[in-house]
Amino acid sequence: MTFEAALRAELVTIPQLQDKVFPMRAPEGTEAPYLIYTTTLGDYDKSFEGWHNSKAVTVELNVIHDRASAVRALGREVQELVMGLEGKRLAGTGPRINEIVFEGEGVELYEAQVDLYRKVISFKAYFEEE
Repeated sequence: MTFEAALRAELVTIPQLQDKVFPMRAPEGTEAPYLIYTTTLGDYDKSFEGWHNSKAVTVELNVIHDRASAVRALGREVQELVMGLEGKRLAGTGPRINEIVFEGEGVELYEAQVDLYRKVISFKAYFEEE
């Protein structure tokens, strides 16, 4: 299972996000709450001996909700889930996560055009491909 598919499988275990986790954009008409994510292909590690199976993938999670307090609460739940991924094999068959490093404090925004609140959670996941 790819990192992206395994990460999505973990995120949909949050009750409010079942069937509401989307890559890059949500389908038009999707009602909040939902989560949009992006991932990179990852950077492989290299040493004098050559390329390794270990890599780092950058992830951005955008938690969307219709109330500021609700986006903060759901954002905390998502961040706690991500923190718990260290040392775990994602979704049972995905890669085993060696380390999670959060990037920044997580931005909170109000999207006036759609009248929704956004919490951005950015991190790098370090793991070895098998």
